[in-house]
Amino acid sequence: MRPSSDLPRSPRRRSNSNRPAWASKGRIALFVIAALILFLFLSARTLANFYVDLLWFRSVDHASVFWTGIKAKVLLGGVFSVGFAIVSFISLTLAERLSSSELPLGPEREVVERFRLIVGNRTRLLRIVVSALFGLIIGLPAIAQWQDWLLFRNSQSFGIDDPQFGVDIG
Repeated sequence: MRPSSDLPRSPRRRSNSNRPAWASKGRIALFVIAALILFLFLSARTLANFYVDLLWFRSVDHASVFWTGIKAKVLLGGVFSVGFAIVSFISLTLAERLSSSELPLGPEREVVERFRLIVGNRTRLLRIVVSALFGLIIGLPAIAQWQDWLLFRNSQSFGIDDPQFGVDIG
């Protein structure tokens, strides 16, 4: 029998030391699947309402009215979210550039140093994430004004003046 040193070695699997122990491919896939199932479960009622409304508008041959409302909601939410996110990003950038680089002595110095240690060179990414979050917080309530937006956008003259203000009532 041959000594074990003469036998060919089996290929060794590389261990990825950069990856945490819990982050195996199977666990990540399981987490993603669980998150998707949870998302579908939580949004099932909204999806059902959306589908029922679509079916009803199609049954009365007015699907374009349904899609006009959806487009108005997406437009309002998108414009206000992106607009506020841009303003917020500019504001955060200016605040960082105009702030003093020297830290005063006191208890807040430790907090600022800890923040800089955690964030490091990722301040731009942090500003983008915070701005996007603020944009969503401001933009999503704008969706509720979709009917007012459509009334304003599609206003027409009625040919009748308001007796008190003297302008068309349309």
